[in-house]
Amino acid sequence: MTDLKKTITGVEDSFKNKTKVKNNSIRRFWTNDEINFLKEKSKNLTHKELSKILERSLSSIKRKSQKMGIRKKKVWNKEELKQEIIKRSKELGRTLRNIDYPDFAGICSYHFGSWNNALIYSGFKINQERESTLKENYNLMTPSKSYLLGCVYGDACVSGNSISIGVVDKEFAEEFAKSFYEVYGLKMTLKLRRVQDRIKNGKNYKCKPQWSAFITAKRASEDLMSYGGTDTFNWEVPKEILESNNTKIISMFLKGFVDSEGCVYLGKRGCSITIASSNVNGLKQIVFLFSKINIKSRLIENSINKCVSITHYSNQKSFLENVGLTIKRKKDKLQNYLMKHSTINNKKIKLYNKVMALHKSNELKPFSFVREQKEKNDPIDVGTVYNWINKEIKPSCMIQ
Repeated sequence: MTDLKKTITGVEDSFKNKTKVKNNSIRRFWTNDEINFLKEKSKNLTHKELSKILERSLSSIKRKSQKMGIRKKKVWNKEELKQEIIKRSKELGRTLRNIDYPDFAGICSYHFGSWNNALIYSGFKINQERESTLKENYNLMTPSKSYLLGCVYGDACVSGNSISIGVVDKEFAEEFAKSFYEVYGLKMTLKLRRVQDRIKNGKNYKCKPQWSAFITAKRASEDLMSYGGTDTFNWEVPKEILESNNTKIISMFLKGFVDSEGCVYLGKRGCSITIASSNVNGLKQIVFLFSKINIKSRLIENSINKCVSITHYSNQKSFLENVGLTIKRKKDKLQNYLMKHSTINNKKIKLYNKVMALHKSNELKPFSFVREQKEKNDPIDVGTVYNWINKEIKPSCMIQ
């Protein structure tokens, strides 16, 4: 302590009066003595001790250390690592796995020789027989498993023994983890991860943090991979779903796929639900599945787009009721559009029925009818009336 005090007093004397006034505020520049001192003492002293000695803020010390490439790392011992493993295992409600905290697992492996040795030292049993805890009949096709496969054909990843999904929306990751638990009886780890910004064509694009649900489960991974779907360009809908007459199984597969690859687009001409993929044959099967649950969709294939599109109010309403969306922002967007246009569509349908009833009874006079509607603040165009009665064109909201 006496040596440290001598050092502190000596350094303080040498660092006095090293300030400069700029714009009515005092700015203190880093001197060569301070920089040399930071290089020499940063290995032995903490940031707090350095801030006291140099009479600088903690953030200033951290920033300067970072610029100089000096990183303060925590020095662990075996007992501290043991307590940390126990603490993190309690938080998760199960034995900690190396995939949960890869950096921490690397430190443990360095000190104990391996991750398993770290678990044994901490008093945990190694879960070698974990896969035996899979639920019975996990290989049967159920709505939950159908939803999982829809996600696997979209955003989810099945590789080796690991199953994972990384998405922006928390509720999507939670729904995937919930369905996985219902099928296999295993709990996935849910974690928020920061994604590095991407640079494309010289522009910097900021990436939102992603919610990741992941697990290592060999038999579950093999089961999911047996259905295909891991090849982005050549996947096919499983026969168990394609040939199924169970509307719940079909709709849950579509829900998982739309959650992954779907988009609710609002434009000048209205709303469209689009599901994009580079696999045209797979999209044709998606159109077929929609037809099986009485939702009309169409395939758009050109040099720019390869997608399935659902348009018209009745089809979108049927989609929301029979398939639905997990992601809140997409669901709210579609619901708000349908609510806004339901009142408008109801008025159009009433007018259409009124016009056709008058036309059948030969009491319709188009120009007089248009004037009457204008007086009632419910205007309609004469051309529209003639289209309804002569060309038999129905309002778009009535077209399936």
